[in-house]
Amino acid sequence: MASVAEYFARRAPQLDQESVDVRPGLTFLGGNGLLDVGVEQRLHDPHGNSGLEEIASLLADVSGECLSSAFSFWGHRVVLDLFARSRLSAEGRAVFAQLRTGEVIGSNAMAMGLKGLDGLEDLPVRGEVRGGEVHLLGTIDWASNLFSDAVIVFPVLLTTGDTVAMWARVTQPGIAVRHVSGLIALNGTRSGSVTFSNAVVPAENILNQHFAAFAEEFRPTYLLLQTAFCAGLAEVSVKCSGVNVEKRDNAGLRQTYSQVAAKVMLVVQRLRRALALADQVGLRDLIQLRLDAALVAGEAARLEVSLAGGAGFMSATAASRRFREASFLPVQSPTEGHLRWQLAQF
Repeated sequence: MASVAEYFARRAPQLDQESVDVRPGLTFLGGNGLLDVGVEQRLHDPHGNSGLEEIASLLADVSGECLSSAFSFWGHRVVLDLFARSRLSAEGRAVFAQLRTGEVIGSNAMAMGLKGLDGLEDLPVRGEVRGGEVHLLGTIDWASNLFSDAVIVFPVLLTTGDTVAMWARVTQPGIAVRHVSGLIALNGTRSGSVTFSNAVVPAENILNQHFAAFAEEFRPTYLLLQTAFCAGLAEVSVKCSGVNVEKRDNAGLRQTYSQVAAKVMLVVQRLRRALALADQVGLRDLIQLRLDAALVAGEAARLEVSLAGGAGFMSATAASRRFREASFLPVQSPTEGHLRWQLAQF
């Protein structure tokens, strides 16, 4: 088997040019037993951290070669984590088994729920329970992995005033997906909006009845795995920068290179400590780490382009691709603005 990094490095140029999408990468991971690392431990210990270090390491390996694939992997992995933390119906268990192998793709749309908990926006999807069904109205402005066979997990504000987390197939009648195009990177992730027009979903698809408590459980994992793919991109950018920094015409950037490399190393060290002691790290520290990792990834990618010279300005090069990919990190939810707002509340 090709190493994870080798596999995604080969696919990255095609994915960046939109001639392929991210699904085969998820299938590759699933076929090699890597997609659901740690899930079995989560099932037996919903509050433990077994497998978290390994899955974070995998995400970092993938993101160093292809952030589109890492982002898709992260989104799918969040869905797995949410299913593993929940009491599932018979159909839910069947879908969960398919998610674990990559036979079905998971789309994570929990960001708006986290914003809602922070008081930054109202939940856009409303639901009314009638008998054993939930009738849904509203639009999710942004989600990824919106393939034709996808299962989407999202928060819903019920007419009772309760917020719940639930899942649905995007092929469900009354659910419409509209893909976006023209992104400067990550086009292969099939991102877009999802509209619910009186979609009727079984009430047994509700994963958790108490969203605030549910979010408190899953948010640390959510943030740590995002941090892992930020750090993975940053590490590879620094490594590639090291090849060019000794060139005579780059002498003026050697001090900057040393400073950025030190910053990246520090973020990686902090991430490793946080992964090892995830249940002991406070939310503020996790938010700060996630912000720092995104910012230093941007610094590292910009430096790599500068040191690469003309090659850094060619869209087909890895340096250019990482630079464009890194520009996504400040706008991925939680965005840089959201993270800074959260930190100001402590």
